[in-house]
Amino acid sequence: MLELRHLRTLIALAEAGSVSRAAERVHLTQSALSHQLKALERNYGTAMVKREGQSVKLTGPGQRLVALARAVANEIEVAERDLAKLSGRRAGRLRIALECHTCFDWLMPIMDEFRKHWPDVELDLVSGFQPNPLGLLARDKAELVIGSEHKPRRGIVHHPLFRFEILAVLPTDHRLAVRRYLTAQDFAQEVPVRLLVVDHENPFCRHARSLHRVIRGRAREFL
Repeated sequence: MLELRHLRTLIALAEAGSVSRAAERVHLTQSALSHQLKALERNYGTAMVKREGQSVKLTGPGQRLVALARAVANEIEVAERDLAKLSGRRAGRLRIALECHTCFDWLMPIMDEFRKHWPDVELDLVSGFQPNPLGLLARDKAELVIGSEHKPRRGIVHHPLFRFEILAVLPTDHRLAVRRYLTAQDFAQEVPVRLLVVDHENPFCRHARSLHRVIRGRAREFL
């Protein structure tokens, strides 16, 4: 029998692209999510996902159910908001988008504290790395963004949380170690290290790529 939890699992798989990340999103262990998926496939006699290494892709039947799941999820969300308004309770869903994965360490305890005060509000972390998280607000894909951009925009309210400082870790005898602060240009003569995750919209990353093109003849890359 198709249940709401199955639909939420399929949506998480479609958006996360892997069993591990999907399990985190729906608050299940990987084995529990895999068991739920196998039960769904056994019920319909067909595969819902196709595994490719560590990632998964939806099959035709899986895509059909995800389309149904999204339609149902939207209707449920609208109904829950309407019921909350009618009952006068502070309930609903708060979708949170993160610009950086390092936020998880301090955000998770805060979410636990939030649930104590507003147990009827469902907290949902938007899956995946978001290079343009504010765009999710415009597309009604999130209600809260935690990021670094604070330029004034119509319809968006900014609240500062804390200052974030990026530190350069250098040997004590490095020529830049005596500097009080560094800019991207200071690294023009250094050997760049390419990270696995690159934000193509980030100005620093764009500038770093231009520097890399200038010194690519002598640059080494570490993956």
